[in-house]
Amino acid sequence: MADPDISTRQPGAGAARTVGELLREADLAARRMLADVDPATAPARVRSWAEVVETAAETWRAIPALGPHRVGVDADIDALHDVATGVHRLIVARGWPGAGAPDPHAEQVVANLSAVGDLVRSRHRHDDVVRPDAGGDLEAARTWIMHSVLAATHAVRRSLEQYELAMTSTRERTRLPAPTGERVHVRELIRRVDAAEGLAAGYLDLRWPATARGDRLDPVHPTRLESAIATWQTQAARALTSTPSVADLSLVVRTQLDGSVLAFAVAGSATHAGLLTTTEGARMQRAQTGFEHAASGLLQTFRPLTGRDRTFQAPLAEAAAELRAAIRDIVYDGTSLAGSDTLRERVDITRALSAVQQHLTGGVALGWRILDDINGPHLNVRARGAQQIASQSHQPAPSKGWVEAGDLVANRLIPIPSPVRFTLRHHTQHMTDRAIDAAAASYPSQPRRTATTASDGLTGRQHQDRQPPTLGRENPGPSIGR
Repeated sequence: MADPDISTRQPGAGAARTVGELLREADLAARRMLADVDPATAPARVRSWAEVVETAAETWRAIPALGPHRVGVDADIDALHDVATGVHRLIVARGWPGAGAPDPHAEQVVANLSAVGDLVRSRHRHDDVVRPDAGGDLEAARTWIMHSVLAATHAVRRSLEQYELAMTSTRERTRLPAPTGERVHVRELIRRVDAAEGLAAGYLDLRWPATARGDRLDPVHPTRLESAIATWQTQAARALTSTPSVADLSLVVRTQLDGSVLAFAVAGSATHAGLLTTTEGARMQRAQTGFEHAASGLLQTFRPLTGRDRTFQAPLAEAAAELRAAIRDIVYDGTSLAGSDTLRERVDITRALSAVQQHLTGGVALGWRILDDINGPHLNVRARGAQQIASQSHQPAPSKGWVEAGDLVANRLIPIPSPVRFTLRHHTQHMTDRAIDAAAASYPSQPRRTATTASDGLTGRQHQDRQPPTLGRENPGPSIGR
């Protein structure tokens, strides 16, 4: 964001984030809730939802207003907060869901929004005068907050609807975490959460995404992308050689997919800048599309094997977050992808293309390391996901089945069954092959010829400009003794 006070970074080298970056992290975490809608997630999400809205309200109120009075500024978030307070009281009165673990994605939303509030409060007081030209930044920040609340609220409502549907099925009801709620209570929660979703959607109706584009990002540091890629590749290699979990493997693949978005955008800008020909640029983008399909297939296979595990190795998660933040600052323009001209204004395309080539080449090595982990003896997977994949295999199952009944009921971590290992090996090999194609396609087919300068130490004319030798017979010149 443009306001130097608003955009001040948090102290600490490892956790430096601007307000804009933190808001995007919160929004991304809320969107991930939408990508994982399951009836079993409903209790945890209902527990966490009121805290998400309360933190959003506190952060909203911390953002200063242009005028001396906040007339009408907080009305929308106050109405949402009232609904969330009522939902919390209803949960306490009915006893469902009881005490338990919160939703990990919702916790991430809360952590990022809370960091935004702390960062703004540390630099602004309510009686501070705000520059008039900062109005776009302030409105954009509130719009991002409300969009995060809307995405999280929609995910909670979807999970509750799936939960109510599962309660009507004897088979699906056994998968629900105990204790199960009463249908009347679940329906009341759906009604109230739906009302909150309507309030958030009403606020964003005429603001998203136009108002969210009013924020302005800080200039991208020339070496930020190279530094983030180097740190990511180092931490990913360390994580994959130190007994990683399936969640760690998923994070590595997902972060490489984020890098594919950068590679696709840089390919277009490099083509316009003349670093790649039109054919080479199209080939690079086509190879990225192939890699994205292969990596998405591997992620989809990882998902049931991970279960509800969302614990990553800390250095790996920090490096992934820093690389995603660097990619967003370069590739995105507000809520949409930046154009080729905007991209060339933000970064040196020659350096960006070199960094992308480094990222894609390193991705091949990471693919081989993931394959080594899958073939190794230390990787464990969740029993239910393993049973789901193994049941689709044509390999003959042993007499006691691929998964023990007790492990299946408790969904314990188990060694990888043979058909599951075969499936993971197939998808990983396919992804690695496409990563090789993507890395190779990022380099020009022919090296670019550079002009000769005086600094090269060469004098005279170019070779192609010199007089060719005479092909006919030459008269002998004078010699000694003649």
